[in-house]
Amino acid sequence: MPKVSVITPSFNKAKYVVEAITSVMKQSLEDFEYWIIENSTEKDAKRAVHELVKGYQDRRLILVDEYFAPEQRQQAYPTAVILNKYFDCMRGEYVFYLSDDDLIAPNCLQAMVEPLEAHPDWMVVYAGLEDIAADGHLIKRIDADRVIYAPYVVDCVLDGGQVMIRKSAFGQVEKPYYDENPLEPVARHCDGTFLTKFSTRWNFYPVNQLLITHRRTPLSAWTK
Repeated sequence: MPKVSVITPSFNKAKYVVEAITSVMKQSLEDFEYWIIENSTEKDAKRAVHELVKGYQDRRLILVDEYFAPEQRQQAYPTAVILNKYFDCMRGEYVFYLSDDDLIAPNCLQAMVEPLEAHPDWMVVYAGLEDIAADGHLIKRIDADRVIYAPYVVDCVLDGGQVMIRKSAFGQVEKPYYDENPLEPVARHCDGTFLTKFSTRWNFYPVNQLLITHRRTPLSAWTK
């Protein structure tokens, strides 16, 4: 079984998702499986993902095509549906979610696994994150122990792509993991309800490194 399972739902972000996938494939920790759930409606975005995965010819990459009809997208938030379905398919000891417009540092997985390995009773760790605009300027930075700048009120301080969770913890929280309600199709709300399920049971422990870059692309929920 792989040490880490990484999952990325991919939707219409051809340029960004290619860079996101590449950042995973450059990890210093090589013992992982990487699930890419492609549900784009744009042919160019879908083609970019398929060509990149085919080019790697790497068994660690698991590419799945998911189709949502227009009415299905109105009835449920697709990203939440995907995560609820595929989290249970993950085989790794630890689970990490990477958005299709985010990046991780080359040592990200290694740095997050190490404290979980050292502390078998820890269920969740989180790393520092930079939130940047499409033009590259810094919007906020969340360090391991404090928020440097966050001019909004949301369900939680942490981003859903900022945590690594021990897989065994998923069997101890209520399903569905993510809120699929189409009336609340905002990533930061889904992250809040998701992380609350774990934070009410276990402490979240910091990894004192800046390892994740969140990019506010035109399709990002933060931009919207």
